[in-house]
Amino acid sequence: FFTRDHYIQFQDKKVCPGVKEIYQKNEEREVVKTCLKELSDKYGAKLAELTGQSNSTFLMNYTRAYSVLDAIIAIYTDGRDMTKFTDKGIDVQDLLDYCFKFFVLDFVGNGEGHDEIGLIAMSPIFRQVLNWMDNKIQHDIKGEFDYIGYDTPKYVMYSAHDSTVGAFESFIKAVFNKTIIYAKFAANGQLELLRDPKTQGLSEKDFKVQYVFNDDVIFTIPYNEFKTTVEGKLKTAEQIADFCKFPTESKGTNYNAYMIVTIVLGVIALILIGIVVHIFMNKPPTHNLIPNDDKV
Repeated sequence: FFTRDHYIQFQDKKVCPGVKEIYQKNEEREVVKTCLKELSDKYGAKLAELTGQSNSTFLMNYTRAYSVLDAIIAIYTDGRDMTKFTDKGIDVQDLLDYCFKFFVLDFVGNGEGHDEIGLIAMSPIFRQVLNWMDNKIQHDIKGEFDYIGYDTPKYVMYSAHDSTVGAFESFIKAVFNKTIIYAKFAANGQLELLRDPKTQGLSEKDFKVQYVFNDDVIFTIPYNEFKTTVEGKLKTAEQIADFCKFPTESKGTNYNAYMIVTIVLGVIALILIGIVVHIFMNKPPTHNLIPNDDKV
């Protein structure tokens, strides 16, 4: 499948150019503009002083607002000193409320087209999840409960940024129609494959999938239903490549370039070998270093 960024960064504009248009549409929504306008009017001048910005309206720029508000959330969550904010007369809790409101509007399923982004970004990893669960179920049905390997891991953990968690939640929302929960620091989403250890004569219907987010069980459904529902929404490699605007000829181009380089190097090697052989065959005989008897 795809090898870039471990299959999980297609929500990123640098990785998947196809999402740029969706992000742009989201930035143009009135609800987003209103949020930034209120924030700018209330704290723009004070935050400009704290962050070294020359213009008090810098928060009206979506990208710059994103960077600053993300940093504020990180500073607060890390437990760092916030007195430099309060010294400026900033209500830290009120400021954080604006930060969270902005990011909910940004990527967590409530932004423009984020269901589609979630499906594109998470289809590769959910395809792998299904593969792991299928293999585990088949080994359990055979009674091979302790069998583990790359294709049947007992536990898989991905540590990712908030945008990846947001894409994961957007996938869940798009597939299972569940309410998005904002992924605050540090969020933890788990897909658990369950079975009753007392059940004898296992079959696929004895397995369930439970989705847990920050210790709250969001849903528990039979595995067969989980698998069928997910498979019905997965994006193919071709659909992802088309959405992300990946060059369709890139794979062939890389392959052709590799072949061309190989052929050229091979030809050069043959020419060099030919030159060496030619020199050796045409080299004049060396002088006899053994003295002739008549000169002894």
